[in-house]
Formats: sequence, C-alpha cells, structure tokens
Amino acid sequence: MKIPIKTENKSIENKKKNTPQRDWTLKNGTLNFNDNVKTIEKYQFKNNANIKKIIFPNSLETIEKGAFFGCENLKKIVFKKDMQNIPNIYPEAFSTRDENGKLKLLNNLNNIEIPQERLDDFINANGWKKYKKLFNNNLKKK
Repeated sequence: MKIPIKTENKSIENKKKNTPQRDWTLKNGTLNFNDNVKTIEKYQFKNNANIKKIIFPNSLETIEKGAFFGCENLKKIVFKKDMQNIPNIYPEAFSTRDENGKLKLLNNLNNIEIPQERLDDFINANGWKKYKKLFNNNLKKK
C-alpha cells in the first residue's frame, strides 16, 4: 500500500506503510540533527564518507560507541551556543583504526566548536578529555 506524504505542495509516495521520518539531514557534507534527538546510536554513521561537518542539537544527551567510527572526511563538530547539557560520549565515537589495527582519532577531525562558556565543562567531562586539543581549534583555551 502506498501512502502519500505532502511536502511543499508535492506528493511523495511512501512505499512502506508507517515509514519513520529521519531525525537528521545530510546536505553538502553537513549532518544536522533535529532538536528532539537525544542519542546518536552505536555505529549509526559508521564509515560514512559523506560527513564533513556535524551540528549537534541542544537536546543531545549521548553519543554511543563508534557512532561516527571511520568517518574519515569529518573535519568539524559544532555544539550550539544554547546547549544545556554536556553529552555523554562513549569510546570510539570519533575514531578509526590505523594500519596495525590500533584505535586512533579520525585523521581529518581538527575542530570541535564549543560555546566558550561551556569549554571548562567539556574539558573536565569524562570521555571528552582526549578531544581537548580539538576544542575551538585550541585557540581560545589550552
């Protein structure tokens, strides 16, 4: 059974009944999450070469293990200015493996943009310490 979905005065046929809407969009290399997203699931975007930048929602509470594992083109992560909580981050969230199979940070990830007033909170939060050198491109605080 096909269910019509209206978008911008156009009708798109959905081939599956009750197909859930995605909680994110990926456009021009930027991954944006809807404001209701609380968790990025385990290995949800594993090895996605299309992701270059991520903008996390204020609602985010958890980034699970390996959520962005192997996303080698990821360069920048942005946390919005009015964020309320520091999200929990599990191991390997932004990691890959080297030629010997050892875990390491993603090669191209070079900036995690954090609201200045939350910088100390991120630096002291469990799981985020290993990313400290990437916070705000390490320009505002060391």
